[in-house]
Amino acid sequence: MNNYFSNIVKVLLSRIAIQNNTLYILNCLLAEVFRDFVLQGYRASAERASILFFVLNDMGAIDPMYQFALDSYVDLFNLSIDKSTRSAKLEERISNLNDYHTFAVYR
Repeated sequence: MNNYFSNIVKVLLSRIAIQNNTLYILNCLLAEVFRDFVLQGYRASAERASILFFVLNDMGAIDPMYQFALDSYVDLFNLSIDKSTRSAKLEERISNLNDYHTFAVYR
C-alpha cells in the first residue's frame, strides 16, 4: 500500500513539474509576443531614424565636414529617447520622439 501512494505522489509531482514547465514556456512565449508587439509600435521611429542616418551619411560624400560616425548617431538617438517628451499614447510618443530627433540631427 505504501508503494502505491508513493507512486501516486511521484505521478502527481511529475504532472505538476510538467505543468510548471508548460506555464514557464507559455510565459516566455507571451513575453516575446508582447515585446514584438511593442517593438512594432516603434517601427515608425526606427524608419525615421534610419532615413536621417543615411541622409547624414550621404552628406559626408558632399563634404567630409559632414561625416558622422554610427556610434555618435546611436548616442544622439539614445539622447533623443531620453530627452523627448513622454506620452502614455504610443502615437504621440512616436511623434514627440521623431520631432525631437529630427531637430537634434539638424541642430
